Amino acid sequence: MYNETDIKKIKEIEKVIIHSHENSLYLVSVIVNGLEHFIQTPSGDLLKRRNKIDVLRLFEPAKVRDVVLRHQSAYDEMIGHDYPKMDNRLEVKMDISSIFV
Repeated sequence: MYNETDIKKIKEIEKVIIHSHENSLYLVSVIVNGLEHFIQTPSGDLLKRRNKIDVLRLFEPAKVRDVVLRHQSAYDEMIGHDYPKMDNRLEVKMDISSIFV
């Protein structure tokens, strides 16, 4: 895990992943050197935001190669589908160029 205050020290971020959860709750992870790391607050909690723009403002655009919004649903499991566990992850690439102007 990376601490929120250490984000600026990362030289290159391959991908910022904004994890979309219900009721506009977003968690944040980054891929650095091929490994995914969640971002935590200085107190050790997972970093949470209610606005995608607030997440993006944590990063310097020159250091970020790619940004995606990721959603993964647990509903298949909740309604009792019995087929083998599938990855139903959906990632949508975000164009963030206008945010950093």
